[in-house]
Amino acid sequence: VTTVPSTATAATGTATGSAGTFTQLMSDNVFGTKTFTLSIGQPVTFNLVNNGKVVHNMRIADAKGSYDSSQSAVSVPELVPAGKTGTLTWTPTAAGTYDFRCDVHPDQMTGTITVK
Repeated sequence: VTTVPSTATAATGTATGSAGTFTQLMSDNVFGTKTFTLSIGQPVTFNLVNNGKVVHNMRIADAKGSYDSSQSAVSVPELVPAGKTGTLTWTPTAAGTYDFRCDVHPDQMTGTITVK
């Protein structure tokens, strides 16, 4: 697995890669990286580092934009405690734009993944 470092800055970071591992920083009510560009069919793992004071997670909506679908992907553990790290492994199977969010802060912690 190739490690691709995130170019994260608070609320404006972006990362591009075909496959591998990205570090996603989560602090209170903000993702470190808000946009990702990935390749179709290539697996990716997000290492979710919670630097905040409360629980956070990351959930990727399905291709239709639903977070409640069985095709949505969520972090393990589903809620990452403050000071802990979780993961989210996902393989995009179709090109398009996928939304992601923190279920605890769905209006503040959001971003997009573009799959080409």
